[in-house]
Amino acid sequence: MTDASFDLLAASLRADAGDAATFLPVLARKLEDALPHQTVVRRTRRLLGGGGQVQSLSVDVGDERLDLEMDGGRIVGRRVRVVRDIAISSAELTIAEWVDDLSRRLASEAETSEQARLAMERILGV
Repeated sequence: MTDASFDLLAASLRADAGDAATFLPVLARKLEDALPHQTVVRRTRRLLGGGGQVQSLSVDVGDERLDLEMDGGRIVGRRVRVVRDIAISSAELTIAEWVDDLSRRLASEAETSEQARLAMERILGV
């Protein structure tokens, strides 16, 4: 994967980061479509069905999990090291750091995995 591909992926994921109300739902939809088995999105419940607002999302990437969560109108990123389904450490990340981390992992995985390459293309809309 070239640096240009990484930059394009990171820019695509970061596109709506300035508006938390838009960024999290758009990113959640992209990741659910591209990485359905690795992505978990938590939404508020609505009485009359339909999806509620996105509260958080998690993406499993190897032995770590990347989380984004709404916290009082702002988005908080976190990298969590997971061993046997137990979180053993975590570090807070800015949105830019979170996006870069996910993009690098996907770009790296896409070099050796057809499935990861296709997922990256779905995120980019290619």
